[in-house]
Amino acid sequence: MVTVRADRATVLTALAAAVHPAWEVVPRVAFIPRGQSLQEYLDRAARQMAESQQTAVRVASDYLHRDVGAVRFDVGEVSGPSAGAVFALEIVRQLAGGPPPPGVTVAASGMLLPDGRLARVGGIRQKVVAAEAVGASYFVVPREEAEAARAAARRIKVIPADNVAEAVRAISTAGEAPR
Repeated sequence: MVTVRADRATVLTALAAAVHPAWEVVPRVAFIPRGQSLQEYLDRAARQMAESQQTAVRVASDYLHRDVGAVRFDVGEVSGPSAGAVFALEIVRQLAGGPPPPGVTVAASGMLLPDGRLARVGGIRQKVVAAEAVGASYFVVPREEAEAARAAARRIKVIPADNVAEAVRAISTAGEAPR
């Protein structure tokens, strides 16, 4: 799972963001609508995380054609909807014994819709940088964010996918890690 952290910008962070590929300064209203408190935003993000976990279990069950039962997620302080794709892919991997091949590390980001489609999440440039920093070989992203992900990628191979089934197929045919 790859996530993005947000802090209040300062002059120093704005200058750093101008040169650091993993940093970006965006207006607060891009994430927290006017009139909404920080606590309301955090509560909404926590609900989105819980919903993404439930959706991942349902989508993985549909993909595997069986009820996967109860799944425990340990995400620490991460919240928001963008981990749904990685949750579903990991459930499928653990229960089906499938991809990725040995020696291949896969990162993923994408909001998971109830029908298994992957949707845009934002912060993709920063997520690519973070995935590369931890040594991931491949990065699964919603197809609509593939161009931005490829533009940020230096070493990682970007795998665009419209849905979980497509992502599983792409990961299962992944070859050697990019050099």
